[in-house]
Amino acid sequence: MKQQQYDYNEAIKQIPIQEFINKVGGYTDLQRDATEIETELNNADAKHVKTSAQLYDKLIKNGDKQVSNLEDQRKEWQKLQTEVTRGSSKWQEY
Repeated sequence: MKQQQYDYNEAIKQIPIQEFINKVGGYTDLQRDATEIETELNNADAKHVKTSAQLYDKLIKNGDKQVSNLEDQRKEWQKLQTEVTRGSSKWQEY
């Protein structure tokens, strides 16, 4: 019974970590989108084709989302660190 309770408590502790990992995944998606936009701009430039302001606006908005996402990740990371004793084995995992 004690082992089950311990496992349950550990699983509960992992929830914020999993949420953080999900946010990091969101950032990766934003980076991929930015790379696709940059590729489209580079291809147009290589072909000497005029690019639209919409592509640049899209790239700027993507950058804003990336900054916002990184700020959220930083806040979440700091929150996770406050829940763990400095120097403990859990601290090392972070």
